[in-house]
Amino acid sequence: MKKELGWKAYLIIALLIPTLLTIGYATLGGNETLFFAITMFCGYPITIWGMYMWHVGSGFRWMNGIDWSKHDHETNVRICRYVGKYIMAFGIVFTWAMSTIFASLILFIIGTVLSIILCIIPFIKIGIRGPDGLGDSILDNRKKIMSILAVSILTIVPPAIMLDSDASSTPIEITFNEHYVSVKAPMFNHDFLYEEINEIYLDEDFDRGMRIMGYGTTSICSGKFDNDSFGRYELAAYNSCDACIVISVGGEIFAFNQSSLSKTNTVYMELLSRINPIP
Repeated sequence: MKKELGWKAYLIIALLIPTLLTIGYATLGGNETLFFAITMFCGYPITIWGMYMWHVGSGFRWMNGIDWSKHDHETNVRICRYVGKYIMAFGIVFTWAMSTIFASLILFIIGTVLSIILCIIPFIKIGIRGPDGLGDSILDNRKKIMSILAVSILTIVPPAIMLDSDASSTPIEITFNEHYVSVKAPMFNHDFLYEEINEIYLDEDFDRGMRIMGYGTTSICSGKFDNDSFGRYELAAYNSCDACIVISVGGEIFAFNQSSLSKTNTVYMELLSRINPIP
């Protein structure tokens, strides 16, 4: 008789894979190593836990919401396998959702809500159908290993691509037009008419203060911020550059920069020439 995969094997997989992936991600120069690690260690173990329940039919006493004492052991195992599939799906979707938090808050909310729905569905179905209407699925060790590999790829690869491409695909774009300058970044999208800019200066050691609501990666931070000088203001800045161009428009303060002091200064001088053209 072949030995079944026990809980220790699933625990090792749940902890070892995120560890190795995080080390590999950091070694290859990933843009979001810390958040990649948080995403993997939050989402992947949940996926493996659900897979363990599905494969082995064990661990049902860890779940609340079902009175396990009402059923015999075989029925509890069948319920556990059924619920485990949904917990596994929850882990996959939740991991995807976490990886989109920088790219799109809407996608993150949609993914989180969907993952919560996936957790609720099995309990509703059990209440409606009863345990006898759930069916059952038993896999041999070969199929278990294949499903672990397939689900691991499905859980890990999309978030890794999303997190790595996110930081490199969201630049702060500054475009000069005839009547206005356009500054676009995540959660910062403004067209500033030259004639409406009341004040402008370059602060080479700008105090960004605290983010109130916005976007933040190791490369860029943008959105609504608060500091001691202005109170609430809007920012779009690369973390690689301390300098920021500060402008006042209609009593509101905006600050933005480029990836280096020299590039920021070039934009500043161009903006000055547009606001105060040489006769």
